Amino acid sequence: MDLKNLPDILKFGEVTGEGKKISIVTPIARASFVKLVDAESWKGGPAKFSIDLIFETDQNASAAVDVYKTMVPAVISAAAANRVKPDNRDDGLHFGKNHIFRIGEKFTREGKPYSGYTPTTMAMKLSKREEFVDAPEFPCYDTLGQLISPSKIYGGCYVRARFSTSYSETFDTFSVHLDNVQFVADGEPFGVAAAGMDALPGATPPMEDDPLSAFKANN
Repeated sequence: MDLKNLPDILKFGEVTGEGKKISIVTPIARASFVKLVDAESWKGGPAKFSIDLIFETDQNASAAVDVYKTMVPAVISAAAANRVKPDNRDDGLHFGKNHIFRIGEKFTREGKPYSGYTPTTMAMKLSKREEFVDAPEFPCYDTLGQLISPSKIYGGCYVRARFSTSYSETFDTFSVHLDNVQFVADGEPFGVAAAGMDALPGATPPMEDDPLSAFKANN
């Protein structure tokens, strides 16, 4: 899919609100680890709907988007308004207890990167607790803004998502929360991810550039 001819608003996303709490529509990403049909619990925690978003940051690639133009700076700004400073590590940006922006190649199983998580990608995991979804199904939309079944979103397809930021003074935690998902286009499925299962590991070249290097001077 060639994204370079899309309007900038689709490539770069959208930010609304300011200060401590903002709402962001992401640039286009590929979906992975899609859990939108049934909420799932991990290690006895609350059941959540969730999705991974994989952003291609190599501007020479046909599916490239500039996550650093609006989305990442907006999240950093919202965190700063809550006195939370990003911690830039070799696996991405951490905000206190939460690892929000992940370098794709660092997302591995048994030492091998998962399919789609390459050295030039950045990934986000977004989720929302089932109890906070006031609808029969998790809200997913098509390109016209019409509601569609969450089952239409699969690992490998192209999507956008809306998420919001929040800060808990009680737990001193800065977080991001999934609000809805928009299907953009079909893509090549990741292994068996289209069936709602984990993507299969895939070999990728060694990492040459750190996609978060632009922020190291500020951290």
